[in-house]
Amino acid sequence: MNTLIVAGSVVLIAIIGTIILKYRDHKLAE
Repeated sequence: MNTLIVAGSVVLIAIIGTIILKYRDHKLAE
């Protein structure tokens, strides 16, 4: 159960980080 929570958190952080990077790149392009 704990490993499942940790894995889910890592995936969530990775997705959020990717979205933030894409958003920043988009704002810089404009």
